[in-house]
Amino acid sequence: MNNVKFSPDGKTIVSCSYDKSIKLWDIEKKKQIKQFIGHSEIVRYFHFFQKRAKSKNIIKININVG
Repeated sequence: MNNVKFSPDGKTIVSCSYDKSIKLWDIEKKKQIKQFIGHSEIVRYFHFFQKRAKSKNIIKININVG
């Protein structure tokens, strides 16, 4: 794993990895919620935005939807 962060509400952990994936984890259930694959390179970093991002290189993921 390259980076791990808690979501702003503290209910989810997000991780990114050398396997070119991003994973969402439910903290309470201690289970993976979703895996996002298909990135062309290693995912090194991610950020939670409170406001709308304008970059075309940013993927928006609603962590409240399973």
